[in-house]
Amino acid sequence: MTRDASLDEFLDESDDEREDGEPDAGEPDATDGPPTPADVEPARSTYTWSPGGAECAACGATVTERWRDDGQQVCADCKDWAGTPD
Repeated sequence: MTRDASLDEFLDESDDEREDGEPDAGEPDATDGPPTPADVEPARSTYTWSPGGAECAACGATVTERWRDDGQQVCADCKDWAGTPD
């Protein structure tokens, strides 16, 4: 029969300071504060749904679903699906 492992055996030593006394790179500096609104980029929608329809910025068609492409809301036919995310 094997002995049960102690929970202490599973502790990660990275919680302690490194041997050279430097804190881990993942540790925040004491001078870091919460981000200010100017530091945070606002969220942008990637998709919109308009039950009454809305105009595609590229072709002008009235569609219910539009996706962001190159900063504009476009229909599925005008969206560059192979390109990088916007």
